[in-house]
Amino acid sequence: MPATETGSFGKIGEWSVSRSFGELPVVTVEGGGTWQGCTVSIATLLELTPDGPKQLATVPMTYDNSGAVTEGSSPARISGRIEKIAPGKSFDVVYFGSKDFTERYVRK
Repeated sequence: MPATETGSFGKIGEWSVSRSFGELPVVTVEGGGTWQGCTVSIATLLELTPDGPKQLATVPMTYDNSGAVTEGSSPARISGRIEKIAPGKSFDVVYFGSKDFTERYVRK
């Protein structure tokens, strides 16, 4: 059984390992796809514990509906990046593009 599957048909786009999120390493796995003119990507954060991988969060990272809008409508294009990591506590995802906003993820 895989630790994670993501994106179109489980295909992983990119991955990285970080110790910024806490005491244990966290693997960030990114994937996405395009369906009916909307392109999305997500990042799944997996903490590597002694008992096996533990999913911490699944975070939307991009959204682009430009392939689905009708003439005269404005497409929505939003991208995010993880910032302000407080190890073991929280992190922010700062979104920018058609709309700018920030979401905070708090560890429970």
